[in-house]
Amino acid sequence: MEHRDRLERTTGMGAGATLLAPERLLQHKALVRRYVEEVWNRQKLSKAREMLAPTYVYHCGATQCDYPGYGGLEEVLARTQAAFPDRRAEIVEMVAEQDLVSLRFKLSATFQGAFLGIRPTGQRLVFSALGGYRVVDGKIADEWGQDNLAYLLLRGDSPTA
Repeated sequence: MEHRDRLERTTGMGAGATLLAPERLLQHKALVRRYVEEVWNRQKLSKAREMLAPTYVYHCGATQCDYPGYGGLEEVLARTQAAFPDRRAEIVEMVAEQDLVSLRFKLSATFQGAFLGIRPTGQRLVFSALGGYRVVDGKIADEWGQDNLAYLLLRGDSPTA
C-alpha cells in the first residue's frame, strides 16, 4: 500500500494506474517518429492508415478545431501541402510517458500557397512547434499540433532560414 501511495503522489496517477514498461515507451516513440517521417515529411498519406487508431482525431492549436479520422488528417495534410509543399519536420526532442509522446520540432518550409487566408510570400520559413500524440493499442489515437506560424505570418515577421 505504501508503494501505491508513493506512486500516486509522485506521478499524479490514481491507485489503479500502472506504469508502462520502458520497452512499450520505446515502441510508442518509434511509432510517432515513423509517423512524422513517413506521413508529414515524405507525404505518404497511405502509410497513416496502418498507424492511426479508428478513433483518431487531429487537434490543431492555431484554429482550435478538431479533424476526426483518416479523412480529417487527409484534409489537414492537403491544406498544409498546398501552402508548404516542401515542408520538413525535424524532431529536436521526444519524451514519452504512459500513453503520451511529446515532441519539439524544428519546422522548415517555403510559403508557396494561401494558408488560413494569408497570401503566400515565397519566403523560406524556419520555426519551432510542439506536437503531442496519444497511443492506444499500438496506434495513434490523438494528435495535437501547436505552433505560432499563423500569428507570425499575420504580423509579417516570419522567421526565415
